[in-house]
This record gives sequence, C-alpha cells and structure tokens, in this order.
Amino acid sequence: MVKRTKQWEHLQNKKRSESSDAGRLTELHGIFSMNKLAVFSNVTLNNDKFIHQKRLPDLLWKQGQIQIPIEDDGPVHGNNDELTESKQTRERNDDYTNAGFPFIVINREELKAENIDLETYVKCCRILLSPIIRSMNRIVRYHNGANL
Repeated sequence: MVKRTKQWEHLQNKKRSESSDAGRLTELHGIFSMNKLAVFSNVTLNNDKFIHQKRLPDLLWKQGQIQIPIEDDGPVHGNNDELTESKQTRERNDDYTNAGFPFIVINREELKAENIDLETYVKCCRILLSPIIRSMNRIVRYHNGANL
C-alpha cells in the first residue's frame, strides 16, 4: 500500500489532466446554461485586492458589467459558515469580498442535507439575483455617465 504523504499527493496532482471536480463543474455549467445564464469556466480574475492578485473561480457568471464568481464547495471547505470554513476557504471568500465581487458558494453537502437538487438551487439563484444584478448594472451605467 502506498503511503499518502503531501509529497505523494503533490506528485499525483501534477500528473492529473483535469481537476477532481471537473465532472461536477461540467454538470453545473450545463445547468446554468439551460437556465439561460452566461457562465464561463477556466477564467482568471485579476485584482490587486486579492492576496495573490488572482483567483480562479470554478465558474464565472457574467451579466452586463457584473461578474459573479461561483464556487462549488465540498465537505473539505466547511459547512458554508464562518465557524467551520477552512483557512483557504476563508481567504478565498475574503478576497472576493475585499475586491467587491458578489459571489455564490454552492455547498453540495448543505444542498444534500436540505434535499435540494442542483437545478432547483440554480433556478432560485437566477430568480433571486437577476433583479439585483440588473440594479447593479444600472448603478454602474449611472456612475459611468450613461443615460438610464
């Protein structure tokens, strides 16, 4: 049996051709697309307010000028609260907050516990956030001098 050390995990990760959550992200991308939401994968967000100046969100929802990073979290990230989130998850969430990005965290364990399927959750996000995003886009246009 192979001993699972940090070095062994690092070597295994270097050999991978795709991330371990690629299947889940493909499914999630499809659900957002079916709901007529413009989401993009393999996107890099650059911002001086990020700890390392860049973030690689799982998906990015764009509507007008507003960009919303979407993170698909599993149990290693905590229970979608500030008490149980890991240090890396807290840094990620703080980065998005400090840079002014509204972000969505999809916690699969929480959805499972609440018996909510992923498609229903995405539809609820769309219904809840679409008017807010339209308002945010109006604010951006207003501050950029465009006539509303």
